[in-house]
Amino acid sequence: MNPELDDDFWEDLLILLDEGKVIPVIGSGVVSMGQDESPFYPWLARRLAEKLGIPLDSLGDRADLNTVATIHLLSRGDGNALYTRIARILRDECPMPGKALMDLASVSAFNLFLTTTFDPLLQRALDFTRYGGEPFTNVYAFSPKSQLMDLPSSRHELEGSTVFHLLGQVSSVPDYVVWEEDMLEFMFALYDNLDMMERLSRVLKDHGLLFLGLNFSDWLVRFFLRVSKQEPLA
Repeated sequence: MNPELDDDFWEDLLILLDEGKVIPVIGSGVVSMGQDESPFYPWLARRLAEKLGIPLDSLGDRADLNTVATIHLLSRGDGNALYTRIARILRDECPMPGKALMDLASVSAFNLFLTTTFDPLLQRALDFTRYGGEPFTNVYAFSPKSQLMDLPSSRHELEGSTVFHLLGQVSSVPDYVVWEEDMLEFMFALYDNLDMMERLSRVLKDHGLLFLGLNFSDWLVRFFLRVSKQEPLA
């Protein structure tokens, strides 16, 4: 917990939650798996490296997807293999979400979750927590390469629980963010297309955004906020 966030901050946050004025934005840092709360994305990076034939000791202390993608591409590896292998791993080996996501899914004040991740663990946590494991969570995703997908209605009119993947959802094609180049392309595409996604645009602009586990660099956080709020940061 950040020591700079005093009691007034938490009290204000609780009031805003009760009034439905806060939208959580989930980052990879809050995505954990299993009972031991192991970080999901370092595990996925190691599994991807194994699938691509990359020695794990070559990753050093940076077991992340960007490092794996960089090593693979500099070795003249097939770029599409990054996405097909991840899709296969999550199809065949996807673990149960950890306690952090389960706890977040149990917050009844949230009916809409925005996520910068591509994995299905948040969706599974919501299904497990709210629907007894049945796949009733509504899932949407932005993609610059396919038909634009907006929210079906305003935030207050959404039925049930909804997850929106801002940076793409896992698939067998390069239609989601795995490494830094993907991130840049998605950010610019989101900037170019947000005005055509009226309901998502309104949600981002009119609500407070509660960032959880967002492992972006400082400049990328600023750019993301600028795109989301559609106005100068000052």
